[in-house]
Amino acid sequence: ELRDALAAIVSRTAGVPYARDQIVITHGASAGLAASILALVDAGDRVVIPEPSYSLYADLVQLAGGVPVFVPLHADFHLDFAALERALPGARLVVVCSPGNPTGAVISAAHWARLGELVASTSAYVLADEAYSTLVYDDVPFTSSLAVPALRERLIYAQTFSKEFAMTGWRLGYLAGPRAIITAAATVHRAFNGTNNAFVQRAGIAALRDGNRNAAAW
Repeated sequence: ELRDALAAIVSRTAGVPYARDQIVITHGASAGLAASILALVDAGDRVVIPEPSYSLYADLVQLAGGVPVFVPLHADFHLDFAALERALPGARLVVVCSPGNPTGAVISAAHWARLGELVASTSAYVLADEAYSTLVYDDVPFTSSLAVPALRERLIYAQTFSKEFAMTGWRLGYLAGPRAIITAAATVHRAFNGTNNAFVQRAGIAALRDGNRNAAAW
Protein backbone atom coordinates (compact mmCIF):
# COMPACT_ATOMS: atom_id res chain seq x y z
CA GLU A 1 0.00 0.00 0.00
CA LEU A 2 2.82 2.42 0.82
CA ARG A 3 4.63 1.68 -2.43
CA ASP A 4 1.40 2.21 -4.37
CA ALA A 5 0.93 5.61 -2.71
CA LEU A 6 4.52 6.65 -3.37
CA ALA A 7 4.37 5.45 -6.97
CA ALA A 8 1.35 7.68 -7.52
CA ILE A 9 3.06 10.71 -5.97
CA VAL A 10 6.31 10.13 -7.88
CA SER A 11 4.30 9.68 -11.11
CA ARG A 12 2.59 12.99 -10.59
CA THR A 13 5.90 14.78 -10.01
CA ALA A 14 7.57 13.09 -12.97
CA GLY A 15 4.66 13.42 -15.36
CA VAL A 16 5.10 9.79 -16.42
CA PRO A 17 3.92 6.55 -14.76
CA TYR A 18 6.01 4.91 -12.07
CA ALA A 19 4.87 1.47 -10.97
CA ARG A 20 5.07 -0.20 -7.56
CA ASP A 21 8.13 -2.22 -8.63
CA GLN A 22 10.00 1.02 -9.30
CA ILE A 23 9.81 1.94 -5.60
CA VAL A 24 11.73 0.39 -2.70
CA ILE A 25 11.01 1.33 0.92
CA THR A 26 14.18 1.92 2.96
CA HIS A 27 15.29 2.59 6.52
CA GLY A 28 15.49 6.33 5.96
CA ALA A 29 17.26 8.04 3.08
CA SER A 30 20.64 6.93 4.47
CA ALA A 31 19.81 3.26 3.87
CA GLY A 32 18.44 4.18 0.45
CA LEU A 33 21.66 5.95 -0.49
CA ALA A 34 23.64 2.96 0.74
CA ALA A 35 21.49 0.47 -1.16
CA SER A 36 21.72 2.37 -4.42
CA ILE A 37 25.48 3.02 -4.22
CA LEU A 38 26.31 -0.54 -3.17
CA ALA A 39 24.08 -1.86 -5.96
CA LEU A 40 25.72 0.27 -8.65
CA VAL A 41 29.35 0.78 -7.69
CA ASP A 42 32.04 -1.88 -8.08
CA ALA A 43 35.66 -1.82 -6.99
CA GLY A 44 37.55 0.93 -8.80
CA ASP A 45 34.46 2.70 -10.17
CA ARG A 46 34.66 6.48 -10.17
CA VAL A 47 31.81 8.40 -8.53
CA VAL A 48 31.56 12.14 -9.09
CA ILE A 49 30.52 14.18 -6.04
CA PRO A 50 30.09 17.98 -6.18
CA GLU A 51 31.82 19.41 -3.10
CA PRO A 52 31.06 20.55 -0.39
CA SER A 53 28.65 17.68 0.15
CA TYR A 54 27.12 15.35 2.71
CA SER A 55 30.02 13.22 3.97
CA LEU A 56 28.04 9.96 3.77
CA TYR A 57 28.25 9.95 -0.04
CA ALA A 58 32.03 9.48 -0.12
CA ASP A 59 31.92 7.05 2.80
CA LEU A 60 29.49 4.81 0.93
CA VAL A 61 31.48 4.98 -2.30
CA GLN A 62 34.59 3.88 -0.43
CA LEU A 63 32.63 1.13 1.32
CA ALA A 64 31.67 -0.18 -2.13
CA GLY A 65 35.31 -0.06 -3.22
CA GLY A 66 34.74 2.91 -5.50
CA VAL A 67 36.75 6.09 -5.89
CA PRO A 68 35.15 9.44 -4.92
CA VAL A 69 35.95 12.18 -7.42
CA PHE A 70 35.26 15.55 -5.83
CA VAL A 71 34.28 18.41 -8.13
CA PRO A 72 34.20 21.87 -6.52
CA LEU A 73 31.04 23.93 -6.80
CA HIS A 74 31.06 27.54 -7.97
CA ALA A 75 31.49 30.21 -5.31
CA ASP A 76 27.69 30.57 -5.19
CA PHE A 77 27.43 26.82 -4.41
CA HIS A 78 25.86 25.95 -7.76
CA LEU A 79 27.11 23.25 -10.11
CA ASP A 80 30.27 23.91 -12.14
CA PHE A 81 29.37 22.26 -15.44
CA ALA A 82 32.79 22.72 -17.00
CA ALA A 83 34.33 20.80 -14.10
CA LEU A 84 31.59 18.17 -14.26
CA GLU A 85 32.12 17.71 -17.99
CA ARG A 86 35.79 16.97 -17.36
CA ALA A 87 35.03 14.53 -14.52
CA LEU A 88 32.08 12.54 -15.91
CA PRO A 89 33.61 10.50 -18.76
CA GLY A 90 34.17 6.98 -17.48
CA ALA A 91 32.34 7.61 -14.20
CA ARG A 92 29.77 5.13 -12.93
CA LEU A 93 27.67 7.60 -10.93
CA VAL A 94 27.26 11.25 -10.00
CA VAL A 95 25.66 12.07 -6.65
CA VAL A 96 23.83 15.38 -6.27
CA CYS A 97 21.75 16.91 -3.50
CA SER A 98 19.06 19.57 -3.93
CA PRO A 99 18.53 21.59 -1.83
CA GLY A 100 22.19 21.08 -1.08
CA ASN A 101 23.52 19.70 2.17
CA PRO A 102 25.33 21.68 3.58
CA THR A 103 24.95 24.62 1.19
CA GLY A 104 21.18 24.99 0.82
CA ALA A 105 21.60 25.71 -2.90
CA VAL A 106 18.63 24.67 -5.05
CA ILE A 107 19.33 23.14 -8.46
CA SER A 108 17.22 24.92 -11.08
CA ALA A 109 15.25 23.22 -13.83
CA ALA A 110 17.77 24.51 -16.37
CA HIS A 111 20.70 23.12 -14.41
CA TRP A 112 19.02 19.72 -14.00
CA ALA A 113 18.47 19.65 -17.76
CA ARG A 114 22.10 20.59 -18.38
CA LEU A 115 23.22 17.76 -16.10
CA GLY A 116 20.97 15.41 -18.04
CA GLU A 117 22.65 16.49 -21.28
CA LEU A 118 26.09 15.82 -19.82
CA VAL A 119 25.33 12.34 -18.52
CA ALA A 120 23.57 11.39 -21.77
CA SER A 121 26.96 11.23 -23.49
CA THR A 122 28.40 8.98 -20.75
CA SER A 123 27.50 5.72 -19.00
CA ALA A 124 26.96 7.46 -15.65
CA TYR A 125 23.81 7.32 -13.56
CA VAL A 126 22.56 10.19 -11.38
CA LEU A 127 21.69 9.64 -7.72
CA ALA A 128 19.55 12.61 -6.63
CA ASP A 129 19.15 13.14 -2.88
CA GLU A 130 16.13 15.43 -2.38
CA ALA A 131 15.69 14.97 1.36
CA TYR A 132 15.26 18.73 1.87
CA SER A 133 12.87 19.32 -1.01
CA THR A 134 10.18 20.95 1.15
CA LEU A 135 12.65 23.15 3.06
CA VAL A 136 13.14 26.04 0.64
CA TYR A 137 12.86 29.45 2.25
CA ASP A 138 13.56 31.96 -0.50
CA ASP A 139 12.00 32.77 -3.86
CA VAL A 140 13.90 30.12 -5.80
CA PRO A 141 11.37 27.66 -7.27
CA PHE A 142 12.11 24.02 -6.47
CA THR A 143 12.32 21.58 -9.36
CA SER A 144 12.60 17.88 -8.66
CA SER A 145 15.01 15.80 -10.71
CA LEU A 146 12.02 13.53 -11.36
CA ALA A 147 10.47 16.20 -13.57
CA VAL A 148 13.46 16.42 -15.93
CA PRO A 149 12.99 14.23 -19.04
CA ALA A 150 16.71 14.31 -19.89
CA LEU A 151 17.50 12.49 -16.63
CA ARG A 152 14.71 9.94 -16.58
CA GLU A 153 16.48 6.83 -17.85
CA ARG A 154 19.52 7.37 -15.62
CA LEU A 155 17.94 8.72 -12.43
CA ILE A 156 17.81 7.15 -8.98
CA TYR A 157 15.69 9.36 -6.73
CA ALA A 158 16.24 9.18 -2.95
CA GLN A 159 13.73 10.63 -0.47
CA THR A 160 12.93 10.47 3.23
CA PHE A 161 10.02 11.08 5.58
CA SER A 162 12.41 12.57 8.17
CA LYS A 163 12.37 16.19 7.04
CA GLU A 164 8.96 17.00 5.57
CA PHE A 165 7.07 14.99 8.18
CA ALA A 166 9.52 15.34 11.12
CA MET A 167 9.71 11.53 11.28
CA THR A 168 13.46 11.25 11.85
CA GLY A 169 13.27 8.47 14.44
CA TRP A 170 10.87 6.38 12.37
CA ARG A 171 13.65 5.61 9.84
CA LEU A 172 11.52 5.65 6.73
CA GLY A 173 12.59 6.57 3.22
CA TYR A 174 12.40 5.32 -0.34
CA LEU A 175 14.07 5.10 -3.72
CA ALA A 176 12.47 5.46 -7.15
CA GLY A 177 14.06 4.67 -10.46
CA PRO A 178 14.53 2.21 -13.33
CA ARG A 179 13.31 -1.29 -12.49
CA ALA A 180 16.70 -2.99 -12.85
CA ILE A 181 18.38 -0.52 -10.48
CA ILE A 182 15.54 -0.61 -7.97
CA THR A 183 15.53 -4.42 -7.99
CA ALA A 184 19.28 -4.48 -7.30
CA ALA A 185 18.98 -1.82 -4.58
CA ALA A 186 16.12 -3.75 -2.96
CA THR A 187 18.30 -6.86 -2.83
CA VAL A 188 21.12 -4.94 -1.13
CA HIS A 189 18.71 -3.28 1.30
CA ARG A 190 17.08 -6.58 2.21
CA ALA A 191 20.49 -8.14 2.90
CA PHE A 192 21.94 -5.25 4.89
CA ASN A 193 18.92 -3.71 6.61
CA GLY A 194 15.93 -6.01 6.31
CA THR A 195 12.36 -4.98 5.64
CA ASN A 196 10.81 -1.96 7.35
CA ASN A 197 8.27 -3.12 9.91
CA ALA A 198 4.56 -2.78 9.19
CA PHE A 199 3.64 -0.12 11.75
CA VAL A 200 6.33 2.27 10.46
CA GLN A 201 5.05 1.79 6.92
CA ARG A 202 1.50 2.48 8.12
CA ALA A 203 2.78 5.67 9.78
CA GLY A 204 4.18 6.67 6.39
CA ILE A 205 0.82 6.08 4.77
CA ALA A 206 -0.83 8.28 7.41
CA ALA A 207 1.74 11.03 6.81
CA LEU A 208 1.14 10.94 3.07
CA ARG A 209 -2.64 10.93 3.53
CA ASP A 210 -2.86 13.67 6.16
CA GLY A 211 0.17 15.88 5.66
CA ASN A 212 1.44 15.72 2.10
CA ARG A 213 0.88 18.59 -0.28
CA ASN A 214 0.77 16.05 -3.12
CA ALA A 215 -1.77 13.82 -1.39
CA ALA A 216 -4.33 14.48 -4.11
CA ALA A 217 -2.18 12.37 -6.42
CA TRP A 218 -3.40 9.11 -4.88
